[in-house]
Amino acid sequence: MNEPFAKLNYHLADVHLDIHSLASIKEHRRLQRYGVAAMRQFDDYKPIVATTYKGLEEDRQKALKQLPQEVLKLEEPDVWVFCMEGDGYLPVHVDPDRLCAINFYFDCSGEQTRFFKHEDGQLSVVGSFVAEHGDCYLFNTSVPHDVNIKPNSPRKIFSLTFKTIDYDTLLEMLK
Repeated sequence: MNEPFAKLNYHLADVHLDIHSLASIKEHRRLQRYGVAAMRQFDDYKPIVATTYKGLEEDRQKALKQLPQEVLKLEEPDVWVFCMEGDGYLPVHVDPDRLCAINFYFDCSGEQTRFFKHEDGQLSVVGSFVAEHGDCYLFNTSVPHDVNIKPNSPRKIFSLTFKTIDYDTLLEMLK
């Protein structure tokens, strides 16, 4: 099995991340079984709320220009913008609405994204990374993951969302 994330050499600038001008899709408040396990297992594990917004079509087109045509023939991904702020964790979860994503990171403050194996009600870390402003990662959203959010430091992610191409397939296509 591949590592659940891969740093990509893609770059994106001048995208609209002002959440007040984007349409809200969903607030993430509900804990999945993984988040409940984390609250039982880890001390001071305080969940925060994150919001997903619909990204602008013009920004989506900028990002799609970087992808190989072979990928776009299989799927033209949606674009979502995530905003996370607070003092705690975006709780351990899997993303039920997508298989994987290409995330462009903005306004980062040293937050760590961790990936877990969930076995017998226990979580164990299987990988992690700390994204910096401007980084891009292919992200396996079907592997349980969380993010520690720093106080007074909103984190924004511009995300190409794949609903039909799985992580391993997309990783091979991007090599």
